[in-house]
Amino acid sequence: MSPKIFIASLQSIFSKLKWQEKVFGVKIGGSYLNNLRFADDIVLAAKTPQELRAMITELHDGSDKVELRMNKSKTKLIFINTLPANINISNEHLEMVHNYVYLSQLIHADGSQQREMKRVSREGFQILGNWANKYLQDKSSL
Repeated sequence: MSPKIFIASLQSIFSKLKWQEKVFGVKIGGSYLNNLRFADDIVLAAKTPQELRAMITELHDGSDKVELRMNKSKTKLIFINTLPANINISNEHLEMVHNYVYLSQLIHADGSQQREMKRVSREGFQILGNWANKYLQDKSSL
């Protein structure tokens, strides 16, 4: 499917959900943030597992109508500051995780940023070390 057709279809699905009229998600500046989208990656934010279950079901049903299928094996649940809950779509259990990386940002269930800072520092030092090794190799081959 063309990326433009996919994005247009996804936008159409989300506009029909009318979540902006509900109090789903996290309140920021008087408005509720309930989803983040980047290409085919989607993050849903809800205050309770019940809200999340309703949102996932609505998104799944809306996607089905235009023959877009949720990849349930790649769909992950993370619960921050709330008790976890089992969520199933089409009788298939969605996996619960304690952390994951979304758009290069580590998100952890305890809301802590310490792991992310360590991860970024470790990656930065690894890149610096790789660059230094390449620089030294290039210099020695002269």
